[in-house]
Amino acid sequence: KGEAGEGETLSPEQIADLHRSISAYVNSKDPYYTLQIGKLTLTKLRDAFAILKNMVLDARKEAAEGSGSADAKDGAEAEVQALQEKLKQRDQEIAILVNMVKQAKAGGRVSSARSTASDADAKHARAVGSEGGGAVA
Repeated sequence: KGEAGEGETLSPEQIADLHRSISAYVNSKDPYYTLQIGKLTLTKLRDAFAILKNMVLDARKEAAEGSGSADAKDGAEAEVQALQEKLKQRDQEIAILVNMVKQAKAGGRVSSARSTASDADAKHARAVGSEGGGAVA
């Protein structure tokens, strides 16, 4: 009791009442809500700040656990990596299919050109055969 107004050590019941008052203050949506802790003493003020600090630390701890523990982060990272690998595989498959379609189209044009040349050769052969007046050998 070195300082004036320090007050006696709070009983467990007084600490519980202080905790309830602080919880009501923190949970209130009213920005003008007043913290009601009774007679203000240095001991009560220190305990009130200790309770507030513990509430903040607990809330931070819960937020850190809720936003992802190390296991959850590892699991999420593994899932992201697996999905990225699947995406690369699908991209490769699509590229192969696109190349196959391009080759088929190019092959179709070549076939058309070949068949056109063959048709021209056949017409030429018929024309030559008919000029000779007989059967084409």
